[in-house]
Amino acid sequence: MEDKVVIRRARLGDAESVLEVCRAVQAEMARQEARTQLLHLLTHPYLVGLTLFTFLTIHYTLQTSVAWSAVMGCWVVALVEAARYWLFWGRIRRVFQPGPDLLNLVHYYSHPRRLFLVAEVGEAVAGTIALRETVDPDTAKLWRMFVHPRFRRRSIASRFAVRLQNVVVKIDDCVGQVDKCCVTRRRRLLGYRAVELRTHLTNQAALRCYHKAGYITLRQENFARLYPYTFDTVHCIWRNAD
Repeated sequence: MEDKVVIRRARLGDAESVLEVCRAVQAEMARQEARTQLLHLLTHPYLVGLTLFTFLTIHYTLQTSVAWSAVMGCWVVALVEAARYWLFWGRIRRVFQPGPDLLNLVHYYSHPRRLFLVAEVGEAVAGTIALRETVDPDTAKLWRMFVHPRFRRRSIASRFAVRLQNVVVKIDDCVGQVDKCCVTRRRRLLGYRAVELRTHLTNQAALRCYHKAGYITLRQENFARLYPYTFDTVHCIWRNAD
């Protein structure tokens, strides 16, 4: 029998576990993004053109054999692309690293318009999600949505999204029961009527979860580009219909 999933506000003692979850998920996302970018490069006409150009330049400039020119050309292309990819990755590396809010969890989320929740399975922190203010006083930002790989397929992400839409009923005066009056009081306390988020385009599993929870896509933007590499973000929003 699986342990029950409990969603609650983060406490001081959760700081280390929260960082562990975030680092595990971000490391997984970084590996996934690296594989995606590599596959994109290997199937892009740019690589064929660069390899052919390098081969011909070496062959006719150095007057080497075809085989030797091919070997040297592949090595040159590999070194050049490794350097270019490292430069590109430097532009997006911070996306896959814990932010300053996670390093000072309780203090950062003590703000009255911020919220940090954890999903607890047994005694382990299985997932996290956060809410904070934006420049629009009626709109909050959803972020830090992480579910540890060991606890996937338990609908934790979906439950997180719904819970935040209800602006966290079970916190203070609403003891576990999803009651419309409780939801209204909590919304009035936090003062939000919409929740926005941003995730990267290759994070399709998260996008499906958000769309299922009622978020709609506003726009897609480029975050970093170094041809043929590109890293795009998707901006979504959920609005309270009440």
